[in-house]
This record gives sequence, structure tokens and C-alpha cells, in this order.
Amino acid sequence: MLNEDSGLDIWSGKAIQILQEHQRLIVAFDETVNPSAFEAVKLRLKMAEHVKALADRFGIDELLIEGGSTAAAIFQAFGINCFKPVYEWDRGVVQMRAGNMLVTVKPGSYNLPEPIRQQYKLYEDV
Repeated sequence: MLNEDSGLDIWSGKAIQILQEHQRLIVAFDETVNPSAFEAVKLRLKMAEHVKALADRFGIDELLIEGGSTAAAIFQAFGINCFKPVYEWDRGVVQMRAGNMLVTVKPGSYNLPEPIRQQYKLYEDV
């Protein structure tokens, strides 16, 4: 049985490999995660910590974040608390600048606007 740390090590290794090969990465919880086995807050905080570590390691300067509470956790991990609006892709889907970071935030219940899908070559539901 994997403990949490070894599971995160495996995940981090895969994430690093994907970033090195493709220069992009989608981080999400898949259907195999049993949400009742974890506290949502802890999952978001862990995700935010790992996104921050990957951003630091690879110099990532652009994020697309789905969900307000996920965005809040990531902003907290990055120490982001000041934003400059750049573009509104659609109602509620906003691109902002936070220091050197470009961040697009989309509510979890909203569909991803087609121009974003095309720009980032996202053809599946995100």
C-alpha cells in the first residue's frame, strides 16, 4: 500500500516528465479519487503546493485554473493577492496578471470558452 508521500512522489515524477516532454500540464482530480476518503480542503491545498513547486522548478508563468476555491488555494500558495485584469474571455472567465504570472480563472460550473480551447489545444472537457 502506498502512503501519501510515496503517492505524491510518483505523481510529481510523472508531472515533471510530462512538463519536460510537452511544456504543459493539466492537474486535475480524476474519477478514481474517492472524494469521501479525503477532505476537499486538504486535496486543494496539496494540489496548490505541488502546482507552486512545479511552477518554481520549471519557471511556469501562466496558469489556467478551474474553480474558485481551487484558485484561492493556488493564489495562497503563490502568495498572490493583487491582480490586474487583462481580458474577459466570457462572463466569469477572466485572465489577470499577478506580478509576472498570467492567470485565467474559470468557475467550475462554466464551460471552457471555445477560444481558450483553441489557443491551448484543449479538445476534451477540462
